[in-house]
Amino acid sequence: MISERKIKENYKKISRAFKTLYENTKVAYAYKANPTLAVCRILNEEGAMAEVISTGELFIAKSVGVDGSKIIFNGCNKDRDGIRLAIKMGVLINVDSFQELKIIEKEAVKLDMRARIGIRINPVVRAGTIDVWETALDNSKFGITMEKGIKAYKEAKKMKNIDILGIHTHIGSQVENKNSYSTAMKRIMDFLHELKKELGIDIEVIDIGGGLPTPFKYREIPSVHEYASAIVDVLNEKRDTYNLGNPVLILEPGGGIIGSAAILLLKVGMVKREESAKKWACVDGGANVNLRATQGWYVYQIVCCNKITQEKKEKINIGGPLCYTGDVLGYERELPQLEEGDILAMLDCGAYTMATVNRYNSYPLPAIILLKENEVKLVKKRESLSDLIADEEIFI
Repeated sequence: MISERKIKENYKKISRAFKTLYENTKVAYAYKANPTLAVCRILNEEGAMAEVISTGELFIAKSVGVDGSKIIFNGCNKDRDGIRLAIKMGVLINVDSFQELKIIEKEAVKLDMRARIGIRINPVVRAGTIDVWETALDNSKFGITMEKGIKAYKEAKKMKNIDILGIHTHIGSQVENKNSYSTAMKRIMDFLHELKKELGIDIEVIDIGGGLPTPFKYREIPSVHEYASAIVDVLNEKRDTYNLGNPVLILEPGGGIIGSAAILLLKVGMVKREESAKKWACVDGGANVNLRATQGWYVYQIVCCNKITQEKKEKINIGGPLCYTGDVLGYERELPQLEEGDILAMLDCGAYTMATVNRYNSYPLPAIILLKENEVKLVKKRESLSDLIADEEIFI
């Protein structure tokens, strides 16, 4: 269940915090966090840009009416179909490798069009998040190292069908250390100084990436204003020192916008209190609908909706229905005494929940409800059992 009001509130809060300190700021919603059409359309109508990773996400942005000039195309393995579509639409393509740069130039020549590009530079900054979310270390699969960055821009400058607009970096997801952004911005701005000095290139767009965390209510994290200050203070100091003009600053929040705007509703089925050393309440969704909870990457608050005022009487594990031991949404949660039919809500589930739903054990995908002012809208239907096999053929 998604709240339109909360989406707008979160977007405006981030946008205002940065624009107050640096007017020439734009916010691009990261579609990977939640690519639901209704969510993407709401943010487009609010004025957000779109940050996409795949041809599929690019198609979604086009489908909800995002103008190509408001789309950022990132990713380490863009396919040629996506590259061609991006060039035709006038999308800003953040180049991730030397090979990709050559492919973009070839496709632009074939189309007799100019490709608008930035280049993803890896500043080697530890974001302080979990290891699999660190994206700016020297062994990362993403981007081009700073040592090779000047060479990349030099090659791009020689290409007749390439327009160099920007620079891109992204240090990780759920970044709770604001100082990591300051370090990344310092290194990027120093790099831009070298770029201007050696190649005479003035960058129009500085894309600092995403990673602003979902503001889980049980955790202490810096405020949005503190993140904005950590980034913009360095930007202002360095652009004045190096005479770098007034570039557009783009940030790409996903979880920071959508994370706290949705809850996941789950129905209790079997409850086990005597069969093992722990008490278990098994619900109708697990890693198939909230993969990150079962991986232990996020810890979500859980409440019992129909017993919200009742005393919390027991500590109980919340298990999913899937056939593997790690399918657990929460351990030792304090809740009222649960029984079959109770409805649990996992809070702050907007990010990377619907983006990673799957059909393991052949459970149909869930519905999505949008709360729009005083209305309840069904924006994605629940799958039926027949949907599970609708795209298959049997050959005898």
